[in-house]
Amino acid sequence: MLNLNVHSAFDFLNSNITLNRLLETLKNDGQTAVAVTDFNRMHAVYQFMKTGQEENIHVVPGIEILAEDGLNGIPLVLLAKNEEGYLELVRLSAMLSYKDIERTPLAYLINNIRNCIVIGKTQSSVGLLTKLETSEEDQYLSYQVEGQYKKVYIQASHYVNRDERGALKVLNAIRDNEKISADSIHSLSGNDCIQISSMLDDRAASFLKNNEEIFNKCQVPLPQVEHTLPAFDNPYDEPSKDYLWRVLMERFKALGLDRRGPVYKERLKYEYDVIVSMGFEDYFLIVQDLVAFAKKQGIYVGPGRGSSSASLVSFTLNITEVDPIEHQLLFERFLNPERVNMPDIDIDFEDSRRDEVVTYLIEKYGQMQVGNIVTYGTLSAKMAARDVGRVLGFTEDELKLMSNLIPSDLNATLNQAFDTDRFKQLEENDSKYKVLKEVALKIEGLPRHTSTHAAGMVLSSKKLTDSVPIIFVDQHVMTQWPMKDVESAGLLKIDLLGLKNLSLIRYMIQGVHRHDKNFSLDDIKEDARVYKMLSLGMTLGIFQLESTGIRRVIEKFKPESLSDLAAVLALYRPGPMKEIDNFIYRKENPKTIAYPHEDLKEILKETFGIIVYQEQIMQIAGKIAGFSYGQADILRRAMSKKDKNILAEEREHFINGALDQGYSQALAEQIFELIMEFANYGFVKSHAVAYSKVAYIMAYIKLHYPSIFYSVILTHHRSNEDKIKQVLSEIKMMKINILPPDINRSKWQNIESDGILLGFSMISGISKLLYDAIQKERQNGNFTDIFDLVSRVNFKFNEKILRNLIVSGALDSFKENRKTMLQTIPNVLNNAGDEYHHESFLSSLGFSIKKDFHYTDEMSQGEIIQGEKETLGFYISDHPVLLKHQALEYIPFSFIQQHKKHASYLLFIEEVKTIKIKKSGQNMAFLTLSDGYTSIDGVIFAKEYFKYHPLLNEPIVVAVATMGERNGRDQLVIDRLYTPETYKDAYIKRTKKIYIRNLQKSDIEPFLSAEGIPVLDFERHSTIGYIEAINISGLIDTIDYENFRLIV
Repeated sequence: MLNLNVHSAFDFLNSNITLNRLLETLKNDGQTAVAVTDFNRMHAVYQFMKTGQEENIHVVPGIEILAEDGLNGIPLVLLAKNEEGYLELVRLSAMLSYKDIERTPLAYLINNIRNCIVIGKTQSSVGLLTKLETSEEDQYLSYQVEGQYKKVYIQASHYVNRDERGALKVLNAIRDNEKISADSIHSLSGNDCIQISSMLDDRAASFLKNNEEIFNKCQVPLPQVEHTLPAFDNPYDEPSKDYLWRVLMERFKALGLDRRGPVYKERLKYEYDVIVSMGFEDYFLIVQDLVAFAKKQGIYVGPGRGSSSASLVSFTLNITEVDPIEHQLLFERFLNPERVNMPDIDIDFEDSRRDEVVTYLIEKYGQMQVGNIVTYGTLSAKMAARDVGRVLGFTEDELKLMSNLIPSDLNATLNQAFDTDRFKQLEENDSKYKVLKEVALKIEGLPRHTSTHAAGMVLSSKKLTDSVPIIFVDQHVMTQWPMKDVESAGLLKIDLLGLKNLSLIRYMIQGVHRHDKNFSLDDIKEDARVYKMLSLGMTLGIFQLESTGIRRVIEKFKPESLSDLAAVLALYRPGPMKEIDNFIYRKENPKTIAYPHEDLKEILKETFGIIVYQEQIMQIAGKIAGFSYGQADILRRAMSKKDKNILAEEREHFINGALDQGYSQALAEQIFELIMEFANYGFVKSHAVAYSKVAYIMAYIKLHYPSIFYSVILTHHRSNEDKIKQVLSEIKMMKINILPPDINRSKWQNIESDGILLGFSMISGISKLLYDAIQKERQNGNFTDIFDLVSRVNFKFNEKILRNLIVSGALDSFKENRKTMLQTIPNVLNNAGDEYHHESFLSSLGFSIKKDFHYTDEMSQGEIIQGEKETLGFYISDHPVLLKHQALEYIPFSFIQQHKKHASYLLFIEEVKTIKIKKSGQNMAFLTLSDGYTSIDGVIFAKEYFKYHPLLNEPIVVAVATMGERNGRDQLVIDRLYTPETYKDAYIKRTKKIYIRNLQKSDIEPFLSAEGIPVLDFERHSTIGYIEAINISGLIDTIDYENFRLIV
């Protein structure tokens, strides 16, 4: 009964006391109660109270505040006596956040705090207590303060053990962005720790009876909300359950579901009865209204997500777009009538317009009734090491060294770094590393700050401050508790997710509408050609299908339907991946398909006898053990949670059920073990089907409207260099033209226009503000030259903006070449100032700008493409290496995308980085190379560097190279280098055959001889004659390159 003033780790960067460490310390000391009192906030309250209850420790919710006194503030600890007191603290915390103040106004305390224990911690609090409306019996002072009030033993706790004071100092320094010396905190100890009995002297211990009195007074139940949802307003002013049925019947007929047989009506009635019996009719009406609003506003909504697509009610209400009966989806996977659980409808909206949906929710139900859900940024291993190192004055290089010692995976720990030989060496050589280790381990994993959950929203019939603590972020309400806590407390959440791919689809459809205004997503039907395209590995840019791994799976699997796509999405995850090859083999070899029992054929037929979906587990339990789907869902959940006691009961239940169904004990046990294995990674079929629909829509657009598809994808990936390379490679393979931005035609985004017309968003350094100004002025007529552009557009141009517009090709419609415009920039900026703007005084008097161009020859092709690469991130103009390819077309060079182990490449050298090897002192080089289609890293090691380094100054080389890998990326290891001319001459000397086409013998007669290298007709495969090696160069100069090939 000691700790009345514990600050948890959720008092961000002001404590390292976690729930587990607090309870462990209390239990070891035999303590049975504690008060959690973070400064002004209540983030820790629910999970501390709930877990404390489970561990038989009485956790009292409270906060510590500073009462405003016009000076330094008066520290008070407020503890809730009962539920009313708890809500007083909730509202106090919300008020402080709303007003963005740290100190509590005295008037607020007097008017609003009545059901709390108030403990004054300093002498200045004595006079304050007399002004409060709380009962004098509930007012106390610290035992160290003089006054007439009852005294308690109280000591603020900010760290677990006395020797962790250094950790607190570092946390505070992180918060305040300060630096402290390692020596000042090494082995530092203090008293602001969790108090245990052995720390108290006799005087302090004499006050504990009053501590116990406080804990006995404070009896706050674990917060629990009832009747949380607002009643949905309907135009008929009828009960929500009646209105829901009315809407269902209207939609049921409108969709034509009444003509699909009795199974649909029976399923709808069954689901409706379950929903109403569980009291969720308002939930479905609210979600339906939200989706209807979004669709009416033209906001794209996903076809479904998670288990909600298994509901025919959701489908009928247009919440989802997946027919659960057509796809054999089970309602009980979504809402189980035999286990009271909250419905969980997750909805995808296009990410660029999600805020509109949230705003609608707030405006309809009230700002204080709708809230975001908090999440926490934590001090991960890398973050903890970096923050501690920064506070201790580590250099940037030292911080990078520490970071590199810690694995990059999410579950990495500091001990993985501290156990390495490299760190032990650092620790031995410099004591500050020992301090870093000592402190970082004590703060690793602590919450660092609040953040907003990406999707979760809570909705309440009453103000949220009538149930849970909140804060205000950008004037929006956010719960102080994370999702798990608000759900446990009984609040109902709705997940409104922003999905980028829905925004991409909308942009694509807008592009289609420029050509076909009547096109709709409803026009997209099953098309065998779409699946053929996917089977060729053309999945780049398609939702869920564009990773290298899943692309290879699709190439092997060759999907033929939406259900095939859904199965791929379900299988391509850790765990079920091991079944992929077996799955594909069975599809290709139907005779190999085997079922655990013939009675399971109908359930497992679509997945070739393999359990892929959670729904199949439920169906098997129903078929073999006679389980209802509600019971089967309970079994599935028990299997996934691996609760041994529940599993033992469910196993017995399953086997007994199977015996009752007439199956043998051995078969029942075999099938139970089978579904137990697959329960670990069975996927939600409804989710897989819904997401496969999104993938199919994108694939359909890619096949039927490729220029529009790629124009959007190119915009989407503009900041991802690797993705851009892949997209460009596919665009070139599809022979789609990429046109440079055009000052008079381009939009902000890329658009389809005889290929892909790049938008201003693709140009480095060009803002949306500038584009808007250009677009506005463009309505007054096209720009004619660079002077006209700068003088007319209401924007402050500078040299960098003009240069980027020029070298990107955006001003190519002007008659001056790029280099002329570049050299004219100073004149433009000097002569086209504000005084000559088209709305200026001089302009109104008829004065025009003096256009003084510095004419010069155009840049070289190499300069042009380098400028494009610099401003756009890639080349548009003919790449010099491709022009060289055309000149050497008769030599069969390999291309990077062919991924050959050993090959000869014609390459453009984009970048050379020479380094000296420490051990040998020799040089080597890392390169960036391009074959005109694809860029790749290269390396030339010391031996080869010594031979070939002069050639690294050449723009284009021939490389004989080996395909390797470095840091997960492809890399060409250079074996030999040549100039193109040298390689050509050597290649000619090695020629064994020459193939020609589209030529007559008479066309090459002067070069033929009686003997030498055979010349063959490509079409007829017959020998035309012979040519001596010395005459091959003359032949090359005479005929078109595309009409012959040299074979060595």
